[in-house]
Amino acid sequence: MEDPATTMILGSMRRLYQNQDMEFTCSAQKNLLKNALDPNEDIIAVMPTGSGKSMIMELPPFAWDEGFLTIAVIPFKALLTQQLEKCLARGINCAHWIGTSVTANKEFSLLFVSVETAVSRTFKQ
Repeated sequence: MEDPATTMILGSMRRLYQNQDMEFTCSAQKNLLKNALDPNEDIIAVMPTGSGKSMIMELPPFAWDEGFLTIAVIPFKALLTQQLEKCLARGINCAHWIGTSVTANKEFSLLFVSVETAVSRTFKQ
């Protein structure tokens, strides 16, 4: 029997991906999602390919009420664009920080930034 937090996370995952059989890819993903869905926690996740990083950045904006922000630092421009398009298609309000501004026409809860942007003085301010 799963604890209530795990049950809630699995339910949200399954709604987001429209897959009732979806499970965690690994225990690290499960633990990171629990922390990511806690508004009092900040997390940084560096994980290998196929370990469920996308879910960790997509689920909080999908599951939370407004008022929280997830920042995803994506290493490659093509991957950033791909992730942005996937999230928009799933109905997640997201944006891309370019240079000194955000590309969004409404409120967003997931912000994509490149590595170069994340370390820039403008972004840090």
